[in-house]
Amino acid sequence: MSAEKRFGMSSDLIKFFIYGRKYWIDQTFQMKFLTTLLLVIGANITFIYLSNYLFIQNFIEEGKSLGLPPGHELYQLLQYQQQVLSKFFIVLSVSVSMSVGLWGLFFSHKICGPLFRLTREFNEAAAEKRNINEVHFRQDDFFHELESSVNRYVETRHEAKVHETRRVS
Repeated sequence: MSAEKRFGMSSDLIKFFIYGRKYWIDQTFQMKFLTTLLLVIGANITFIYLSNYLFIQNFIEEGKSLGLPPGHELYQLLQYQQQVLSKFFIVLSVSVSMSVGLWGLFFSHKICGPLFRLTREFNEAAAEKRNINEVHFRQDDFFHELESSVNRYVETRHEAKVHETRRVS
């Protein structure tokens, strides 16, 4: 049985965990990207937690306004609910943060990979004083239109050079 079927994971995730691609390509960008994602998630979870807390506090105030004594069953129920929901929010926060963090790393890799490859190709060509023939991105990367544009430019420059060489000859 394949790992994909056994663990119910997509083939991209299996490649990530099994083959260990280098996912920290541009740490500055990727850390900003992941930090922003996690801050947004944290803000949303905090907002939901505070909404829940205020909702329960509103019930407690309502009980007080009705003249219920401090040890009333309603207060005990609300306290129990708040404890259960607090535990739930902790588990939810950790699991969502880990899931989004892994997804963010995987996603940011598909953004950084092509730009890293393009930068490396141009830097190596400049250092070696050679022309670039063609640039290729992975099939599942972003910015394939950039790949096409660069390759179209390289082809145009190559054709211009050939045309000039013929003209000079």
